[in-house]
Amino acid sequence: MIYEQDKLEKLASEIKKYLLECKLGDAYIESFRDLVPAGGKIPGIRAVLDNHRLRDHLTCFLMYRSSLLPDQDRKQGVSLADKLDEVGAVRKADKKEEMAEVAWELNEVMKETDFIHYLDAGYMRAGDNQSDPVRRIYRDIGDREKRQDIIDYLETVLEKVHSEKIMALISSLENITDKVPARSGKVR
Repeated sequence: MIYEQDKLEKLASEIKKYLLECKLGDAYIESFRDLVPAGGKIPGIRAVLDNHRLRDHLTCFLMYRSSLLPDQDRKQGVSLADKLDEVGAVRKADKKEEMAEVAWELNEVMKETDFIHYLDAGYMRAGDNQSDPVRRIYRDIGDREKRQDIIDYLETVLEKVHSEKIMALISSLENITDKVPARSGKVR
């Protein structure tokens, strides 16, 4: 599973470059036309990487279109499709790193204690698989202000539902605060 935004940006750049070099822009647009409601915006590559259903569609698109291309371009397309699969693939080792572990726990706690907040915060979206909301939570944990917002939210939930699990998460988030450099930039 890929958590880091810079790795997702790099993959998005590789895919864009491939689509441009192989002149697949029109085919890309056409392939997404039926997935998007009338009047909706065709998603860019970066938006596609953040959603399981769209990633799956792009993987199928790359596999089919690259099969029609010369050998070198075909191999590159298959390689990109494999990298796309890595974005949402969850393995036990992916959950061992501290921030990743906290993100997975937060995902479960928020769904269990206040799923309305979970939805309103934009963590779960239509077409997501289990890893997509965790990646968004991981991104928020990496941002000092958003991490503090999560701590504040958990403290309000703690008043309603006294839980050792929530207290442990708050403690973990406060410890991460000292380890992660402040980040700036566009999110969501």
